[in-house]
Amino acid sequence: MFGYVMENNFDFWHTTINEWITNEPNWEESEQLEKLDFSKIATLKSQHTRITGEKLYLTHFWINVC
Repeated sequence: MFGYVMENNFDFWHTTINEWITNEPNWEESEQLEKLDFSKIATLKSQHTRITGEKLYLTHFWINVC
């Protein structure tokens, strides 16, 4: 998954998005974004459970375009 950071920084969005996730009903801790690397391109990961119980793993890449 790719995202473009157009304002603020990676730390701001990491915190903000994880707050949004924890405010959702039935959220799971694994759904929060786990920071892997915040250099030129931010790399994060998350895990989600499908209705079938199958796990879905996402890698997130954020590109700073500020």
